[in-house]
Amino acid sequence: MNRRADIQLRLQSTVEGLSVAAVTYYIVGQVAYGAKSAAAWASRSMPTSPLASASPSLPSSLRSACAVLIGS
Repeated sequence: MNRRADIQLRLQSTVEGLSVAAVTYYIVGQVAYGAKSAAAWASRSMPTSPLASASPSLPSSLRSACAVLIGS
């Protein structure tokens, strides 16, 4: 019984980790999509690329995903 509980806990933590990664990837993708849209509307002399605009959102997206999915 102890072995089954350990396996279940390990499986649960793996699924939570993958969920955090997937949600973070989605959020950063949405920010990048918005940045690309803004770049299309902006003038041709935009100083930063859309990827550079989306990169700072990664830490906050990861923190948010962990808080929501894991409850930390």
